[in-house]
Amino acid sequence: MTSLTYQIPLPEELYGPAENLLKIAKTFANLLIATHWTEENIEALDAWRGKKYKFFGDHNFANGYCYLPSRIRRGVLELVGEVIAGHAERMRTYRRILENIRSGRDPLEGVENKELGQNVLRWIRNMAKKAPPPEKYTHATIPTIQRSVFLYYPDDGQAIQITYKSGGIVVHIKLPENTKPGRKDWKWHTFRYRPKGRLKDLLDGGAKIRKPRLRMIRVASGAKKYVLDIVLGVEDKPTARELEKLLAVDLGVRKLATLVLMDIYGNQLSRPIFIKSGLLGKLLRIKRKISAIQRKLDRLKPMLGKLPREKAEYYRRLEAELVHNWKKIRRIIWQIQHHVSTTIVRFGCGVRCEYHCV
Repeated sequence: MTSLTYQIPLPEELYGPAENLLKIAKTFANLLIATHWTEENIEALDAWRGKKYKFFGDHNFANGYCYLPSRIRRGVLELVGEVIAGHAERMRTYRRILENIRSGRDPLEGVENKELGQNVLRWIRNMAKKAPPPEKYTHATIPTIQRSVFLYYPDDGQAIQITYKSGGIVVHIKLPENTKPGRKDWKWHTFRYRPKGRLKDLLDGGAKIRKPRLRMIRVASGAKKYVLDIVLGVEDKPTARELEKLLAVDLGVRKLATLVLMDIYGNQLSRPIFIKSGLLGKLLRIKRKISAIQRKLDRLKPMLGKLPREKAEYYRRLEAELVHNWKKIRRIIWQIQHHVSTTIVRFGCGVRCEYHCV
């Protein structure tokens, strides 16, 4: 089964209620993250199998403040669990680097993800300018959710229902009328979206619609837009017959990929074909620029509340430039992926592909 994600835009009349839900989710999620922010919970949630909300139990954390339906509470807890579990590798990297520094070894010795290691090492060195870095990772930082997002993954139809019929996607969604809702302030809304192109073909072919997430995004003009990221489950088509040839694809760094045609016994049938792109150099240059901007932001952030007006404006410009460059990175990565996949498909038409990442 293959999972594919597509965006469905909400109609503008639902922007207000959608914003209410996202504000509620963000507020409670940040409070719950701070409450459950321990190294033991990070390790436990990283090892947890199944829906993350079940780790916390189904208690009513909004009681006394507002009314949240149980499936909305589950969505908030699912988000909290994903955020906390997402720090597991960074925490282990932090521990390893501190241990290496204190033992007089190379700080990155034993760190598998070198890019993450460099990032964490830079962070540790910035902290060390003021005080020794704390032994526990959770004493060094507490994450907060900055982007507006809500996860419907634990829902069973009591908060959102999505169906495909008569060539259209019909969405029934429960949203609050304000940011401190009572029981009567939750209303069901219905809208219809007509898919096109590949999305329509997949749905017509029987693809299953899984639970989505709700997000606020900004378009190129800077205007807000609210979307549902729906996930389609698509059945993998079985191979009609055993093929006698396969295409070996070696994904690398200096070269995007190396392709070699082989037989089923492992004998090489063609010379290596290298996939290269000038975009790779551009990608690396932008990443170096992002690192430089991040270093400047790290230096200014501790003084943010005391900065003069000019410096504060400079800080905001740096933040905007950082966001702009990350958008460039995403566009370039998409172009590279498209280039590689198109080349592989053209070269490997009619043969089985075997991938090896390095």
